[in-house]
This record gives sequence, structure tokens and C-alpha cells, in this order.
Amino acid sequence: MIQAPDIGKMILEHTADSHVIELPFGKAIHLPQGWLIPGTHIDVSPTKHVVFMIFASVLVFLTLWIAGRSVARRHREGSNDRTERARRADARPQRRHRPRDFPRR
Repeated sequence: MIQAPDIGKMILEHTADSHVIELPFGKAIHLPQGWLIPGTHIDVSPTKHVVFMIFASVLVFLTLWIAGRSVARRHREGSNDRTERARRADARPQRRHRPRDFPRR
């Protein structure tokens, strides 16, 4: 009798925290182990989840830093989206608005 694959085990192997980062094409990066706090048995060595959280925080920092520089530059130049829209609106010819009860021809 053929046994069905254990889906739960397959998912857990790919999402569980470990000291190995699997890369495409069968490559792997082995993270250091055995970083113990002196006098205790607490292991503080980096794991796969810690590495990816640091990577995500670097991406968030870079995104916000670039956005902040852009806002500071626009503020320094004295322009923002509202003033640009106002300048364009002043340059356009004004439309006359009809009252709502005005009969259409």
C-alpha cells in the first residue's frame, strides 16, 4: 500500500526556524551555532527567521529614508503637490458653470 505524502511535515520543513538558509538550485548557507550567553545555556546564535527579519528591516529603512529625502528636497524647493496643482489651475481658462435647473438645449 502506498502512503500519501505528509503535507504537514513538508510545510513545516520549509517554514520551521533553522540554522540553514535554503537557496534555489539546492544550495544552502549554514549559519553559525553555539553562541551562548556566558554562565547560561541560552543560545543567541542567528537563525533563518532572524536573518530575514534583519533583511526586511533594512529594506523598510531604505524605503523610508529615500522617501524622507524626497520630501525634504521638495520642501526645500518650496514646492508640493498642492501648489503645483494650484499653479496649473490658475493657468487654465476658467469654465463657466451653469445652474442645475438651467434647461439644456
